[in-house]
Amino acid sequence: MNPEFGGSQSRVAATLRYAEGMPYLPRAHVVVFSMGARWTSKNTLMKKSTGASKAALVQTAVHSLGDWFVAALLSLSTLLAVGLLAAAPLGTRAIDISLVAAFIAATVGSLLVAWLGRAPAEIAVPAPSTTVIYAALGADFVVRSAGTAGLWEIWAAMSLAVVMMGFIVLLAGSLRLAGFIKFVPSPVRSGFVTGIGLLVIWSQLGPMLGVRLQDVTLDTLWSRVLPGSFIVAAATTLALILVPRFKRLGEPALIALITGTLIYYLLSAVMKPGALGGTLNALQPQAVAFQTTASLWGVVTPGWIAATALHVLPYAGLLALQAIMNAAMNAVTIGNLLGQRSDVNRSLVAVGCANLVCGVLGALPVSTSALQSVAAAHMKGNPRNVAAGSAIVLFILVLVAGQWLTWLPVAVLSTVLMMAGVGMVRQSTVRLVRTAWSAHSRDQSTLWTPGIAIIVAAAMFWGSVPLALTIGAVLAMVLLAIELSTATRFGIEPSTQLGSRRAWPPEQAGWLREHRLKIAVFKPQGALFFGTADQLAHQLASTASGTRFCVLDLSRVTTIDATACEIIAAGTKSLAATGVTPLLAGVLPDSARSRNLVALGLSSPDPQTQWFVDLDRALEHAEVALLREQWPGIATTPRFDFGQTPLTLGMSEDALQALKACLRPMDVAAGPLFCRGDAGSSMYIIEAGKIEIRISGTGPASDTRLAAFGPGSIFGELSMLMSQQRTADAVCVTPARLLELDRRSLDELESSAPRLYAALMRNLNMHIANRLDLATGLVRALQ
Repeated sequence: MNPEFGGSQSRVAATLRYAEGMPYLPRAHVVVFSMGARWTSKNTLMKKSTGASKAALVQTAVHSLGDWFVAALLSLSTLLAVGLLAAAPLGTRAIDISLVAAFIAATVGSLLVAWLGRAPAEIAVPAPSTTVIYAALGADFVVRSAGTAGLWEIWAAMSLAVVMMGFIVLLAGSLRLAGFIKFVPSPVRSGFVTGIGLLVIWSQLGPMLGVRLQDVTLDTLWSRVLPGSFIVAAATTLALILVPRFKRLGEPALIALITGTLIYYLLSAVMKPGALGGTLNALQPQAVAFQTTASLWGVVTPGWIAATALHVLPYAGLLALQAIMNAAMNAVTIGNLLGQRSDVNRSLVAVGCANLVCGVLGALPVSTSALQSVAAAHMKGNPRNVAAGSAIVLFILVLVAGQWLTWLPVAVLSTVLMMAGVGMVRQSTVRLVRTAWSAHSRDQSTLWTPGIAIIVAAAMFWGSVPLALTIGAVLAMVLLAIELSTATRFGIEPSTQLGSRRAWPPEQAGWLREHRLKIAVFKPQGALFFGTADQLAHQLASTASGTRFCVLDLSRVTTIDATACEIIAAGTKSLAATGVTPLLAGVLPDSARSRNLVALGLSSPDPQTQWFVDLDRALEHAEVALLREQWPGIATTPRFDFGQTPLTLGMSEDALQALKACLRPMDVAAGPLFCRGDAGSSMYIIEAGKIEIRISGTGPASDTRLAAFGPGSIFGELSMLMSQQRTADAVCVTPARLLELDRRSLDELESSAPRLYAALMRNLNMHIANRLDLATGLVRALQ
């Protein structure tokens, strides 16, 4: 309860008690008096609450304005640096244009992203990672035209790339493709970021030292370095390194900008002006913005767009890829800080629309910035307003204080941007190299990861963006093949340890245990394609001599390509030529998958007679073939001997006759005999036919066969003995003749023929022990 409200209620109650104690005061007056007391108390409370809320609003507004101003200054330090970076290939004549283009992107673009994205603390500005790609396109046009292309023609081509980038990012967000960025391998992404970082470092090294790198050699470099510029750069670098260790000092880039500028003007008092390097020019943003827009639209024609679009497409694609990566990383970082989950696809739609507008206005490309967004998330005000507020404050600062930019040294801005490039390299490839170096086991994947990143970075730095994209795509496929090859396993298991679940008569079961070496089982796991199928073919070719059947179990193979199908077909045909019968397991005959495999070239083994839905049925097929050679006809017309069943072994003729009198013969058609969950009141002896015990799945291929029984076998005994429900389905594969023993008849035997009952239970115990061995083999088969 509010203490003010509680206090006022106490005062009202006291007033009422005082008024009611006055005999000359009418009751109506008491009521009116009490209402007035309550209104007075409530009015006083409202005045106090209104005063408190106004103070809170003022405090919130002050915090918000302070946050906007800090965020704008933080963006300003980055914008000045990326403005210089974008102008680097075009010379000093483009510096004013580039700086204004950066400011337009950071104000108009940021406002659009904040308005459309509506994500808290999400600030979009021209980032170094996208600006260096933008500048690389400008450099590419300068080289291609051999200096004949005009400034506005090159700038129009760069703006066209921004428009195309915006369309790609907008399309990716609309189709909700942000999650697919994870399919770009990490080393390829790290290579792109590292290459961008190296380009940033190289482009800013000359301005930082006060020299033109193209005019000097390695031998004359240090003699041409301006000493004052070097000292300013060193002081700025030191600030960038030390400030993060003292979090209370503020943002490193802003503090470094102030520190470097102060050092520059302190040195100007004791050093010659030429030893310190230059400063920015005074900026007239309105005039430059209007000139840029008018000049761009004077160059652009439908024919020019058609001729230029194909050349700028790779750069637009890489710009879009980098923007998507920035948005995904920013969403995860800010989501973890604020405890909220951001919609990355909505952010991409916003970034795409912003770049469409920025491209039309001739501005730099924008993407979400983790540096500014993290700073905004830590601010005291409402994080949802920081992006729009800082853009407005930045717009005002540029309009009002554009001429003050002439005080900022080029060496300081170049150092800030160069250290950003160093951070890109350190956080991407250097981290991968350290991880690989510190790994206890340097396997193939561990070594390939930093190697791919370095190759892509080198292609970006010494080659071009299209070359880096091509090499990145090729290496991504190579890395995928390596990973799939590493993940693929080729298990070889002799069937002495893995027989079928068919229950054979004791004599045949004993013979099979000695001759199952004639069956070899191959169990590949993972992907079979051009990079792995060769290994499987080599193992098939090395099948041990004396093998009669070779079972290839594909149940754990995730994918098979055409090359693998052809290699498997050739390998199994070679086996068949040596007298080994190949069998294929794990593929349902006449299914969509089987038809696809046949269409891809898997013509051997024979799909009609040698393909089986699972390994169990393939092994049964091989066992039947081996038994037929030893006992002709056993698999087709097996003999039934009542005295040789697991239930009647060792019984005398009189005992057999007494037991037979307790059994009820029954003829059963093909189909279900009982289902899982039915009452288990009986057990059965198979006189003729074949019974399978199954656990039903969602389809024919998903049923699991636990056991298969023929004449002379018994089943259903466990549920009967324990008086429980059936735990699986019993299916008559063929019409069958069964002998049923129910629980009531078994209980009567216990009292009327105890010796027969004891012999019966002894045989059942021995049979159940043998079934445990079968269950062990089943578990091993499912592993």
